[in-house]
Amino acid sequence: MLDRAEYAPSSETVPEFPTAGSERSTALDRPYRGGSGRRNAGVMDARRGWLRFIGRRLNPLTLAAARRGSAPFTIVRHRGRRSGTIYETPIIVARRGPDFAAELTYGQSVQWYRNIRAAGGRCELARGDEGWQIESVESLPVAEGLAAYGPPRSWVLRLLRRHEFLLLRVEGSGGDASD
Repeated sequence: MLDRAEYAPSSETVPEFPTAGSERSTALDRPYRGGSGRRNAGVMDARRGWLRFIGRRLNPLTLAAARRGSAPFTIVRHRGRRSGTIYETPIIVARRGPDFAAELTYGQSVQWYRNIRAAGGRCELARGDEGWQIESVESLPVAEGLAAYGPPRSWVLRLLRRHEFLLLRVEGSGGDASD
């Protein structure tokens, strides 16, 4: 290991290096433990890989089922907030009066939700030959979201500890979402 005296002409020109236990310790002072340096990098990489798998392998199958109207899936059509491209994403919704309840399985960072929020809540739902224009999207309390899905789907959602639900208001529904 090099000593400061070997590369510095005098101790006056070299700032004092903090030690590993001092207040001014930096990452360079601690031993390298490998990895990418990101906290929870493995978890985030696994999540990214899972979402990539769903997007490329599973979504085409569920989109086809939603177009036929033969599965619990519904297509949400939304415009990309940067590109302006129309995207179709399969989601599972439940009727709640004239409106729909949706569960955010992967949280609020999913692209379809971010795109809808950027569009002021406007999007379109489609299942088989039916279609609905959505005029706004609101947060829905957990109890109301679970009630909209009903048993046995609500049991599964509760078991999976799902707690983010949305209310998708159908255009012209008058804002009354009572059952």
